[in-house]
Amino acid sequence: MTQQKSIVLESLKSAFEANLNLPNCEPTNTSETSRLDGELIDQDTLLTELDSLEEEAVEHHANMLCPSCKETSIFSFRSMFEKVTCSECRSSFRVPVGTEEFIYDKHVLKLPKLNIFRAYNKENDFYGETLVYEKSGSQVYDLDEIVNLVRAYSQMNLVGYVKPKYFQVDDMAYYLSRPQAPYQMQLYLDNNEETSKNELATILDQTTVMLIALSKRNVFGDVLPSDVCLNSEGNVEICDYGLREALCSQLGTPLPCPYLAPEIIGGGERNEASVVYSLGILAAKLFSGQEVFQELDPSEVNAEREAYIENFKDTKLPSFIKLLLNVNPNKRPPLMQVRDFFLRLSRQRSK
Repeated sequence: MTQQKSIVLESLKSAFEANLNLPNCEPTNTSETSRLDGELIDQDTLLTELDSLEEEAVEHHANMLCPSCKETSIFSFRSMFEKVTCSECRSSFRVPVGTEEFIYDKHVLKLPKLNIFRAYNKENDFYGETLVYEKSGSQVYDLDEIVNLVRAYSQMNLVGYVKPKYFQVDDMAYYLSRPQAPYQMQLYLDNNEETSKNELATILDQTTVMLIALSKRNVFGDVLPSDVCLNSEGNVEICDYGLREALCSQLGTPLPCPYLAPEIIGGGERNEASVVYSLGILAAKLFSGQEVFQELDPSEVNAEREAYIENFKDTKLPSFIKLLLNVNPNKRPPLMQVRDFFLRLSRQRSK
C-alpha cells in the first residue's frame, strides 16, 4: 500500500528549499529564536531534514550562529535536521526550519497524517514537542468537538500523564504542543541503544500501571514507543495516548495496522483487551529492538499475526508476551495480570 504524501512535510521541504536560495543568510540571535535548551538558532536560517525524501543528498552551506558561543560561521550539511558541530566551541546543534507559527528542529515520529516534532512555539514562547495532525482534503471537521476533546485531556488530573498545553489550527493541520520528556523510548529504538532486560521490564511495569490508571478513567488507546517517556527521576510518564486515538477518530485517519490489535483493525472498539495487545506489541519491540509486524493491508493482517504466534519460539522473547498477542481478545490476560508479569520479570533479572 502506498502512503499519501504529507502536506506538512512537503511544506517544510518548500521552506527549506526557498531559504537555501537566499543570497545572504545572516542570522540574528533574538530572544524569540534562541533555543531554550541551548540548541535552537535564528529563524532566518530555516534549514531542516525530511528523512522521508528519497532525493540524492546535496551538500549545502549556510552562514549560521552557534547558540553556545554566539559565533557566526559557515556550516555544511547534506540533509535537513542534520546535527552540525561548531568549529569554534565544538558544540553540536541541529539546524531547524521555521514556519509562521513554529521553528522545528527534530523529527521525532512520522505516521500517515501525524508527525511529531521537537519545536519552538513562537506564539506561546514555548519549547517542547508539537504533534501535527493533518487535515484531509476538503473534509469538514467539527472544530468545537475537537477543541472540547483537547480541553478534556488538558484538564486531566493524573500524575504521570503529559497533558497537551497549547492547541492551534490552520488550513493544513491541527497543532498540539506539550512538554518534552527528557527521554523517549522511541529514541531508544531509533538509536539502537542497549538497555538491560531488567530495566525494560521495569519500564513496562510502570507503563502498565499508568495504563491501568487511564483505563479507570475510560481512556483506552494503542500504546506506541513515542508514548512512553522517562522523566528526570527515571520514572515513566505517558503522553499522547488516548487523545491521539480520539483525534484520529474525529479526523478519519486511523493508525497503521502494525500498531493495532486485530479487532481494532476490523472496526472494533478499544477496550482493555485491545490495550493488552498493543502493550504486547510494545514489549516485543522493546525486548527485540525490531519491528514486530509489517503488514499494512488489513486483509493480510491475520495471516501475519497467526504466523508470528506459530513461530513465537524463534523470537526468544519472554513466553508470556505470546499471551498478550493472542488474536482472541477473550483469551488475553487483564492488565493487572500483565503488570504482575512485568514486575516478576524485573525482579528475576535483578537477582
